[in-house]
Amino acid sequence: MSIEGKASLRRKAMRDRLALSLAECLAKSKIHVELLSEKLPNFLFHSIFLYFPFKNEPDLLTLMERFPHIDFSFPVVENQGGDLEFFLWKKGESISVNRWGIKEPVLVSNSIPSVADDKTLIIVPGLCMDRAGDRLGYGGGYYDRFLNSHPDSLTLGVCQSEFLFECLPRDPWDQKLKFICTENDFITIL
Repeated sequence: MSIEGKASLRRKAMRDRLALSLAECLAKSKIHVELLSEKLPNFLFHSIFLYFPFKNEPDLLTLMERFPHIDFSFPVVENQGGDLEFFLWKKGESISVNRWGIKEPVLVSNSIPSVADDKTLIIVPGLCMDRAGDRLGYGGGYYDRFLNSHPDSLTLGVCQSEFLFECLPRDPWDQKLKFICTENDFITIL
């Protein structure tokens, strides 16, 4: 698919997701958390790289309450076109909003990026995903670059069920996810 085709699909998916009501998003997020709370104990991991929900993405922040013994890190983008890095964050700590309107942990002078390894679960949001593990994000490539540099980590994509497709267009730099979760299904790809 051409860049224009992906851009068109991106615009439509964003428009459709923004059309979801707050009540619908909250209900689906609650089901996501229930399903993940059931499935995640089957995996061996010591940290979860999560995200702050943006524009009706599934809100999984209550996983922090479900897994209090796990370290949670959240993404920060230093500058446009820069790399995505994750930093430890605990409920109640300061957050800020970046230039795109996305919440991030507030960094202090001694903030050190979290290190992802084969015992890290990286939960990845996206506009839409497919059953083969491909995802369509916002087009900046931040997650693709990060996942490319951490191939041994467990990767789990999350989206609402209406944004899960049989097949999405992909480019050579797109990184496949190992698992996909909607409010209706948990898919293993590996």
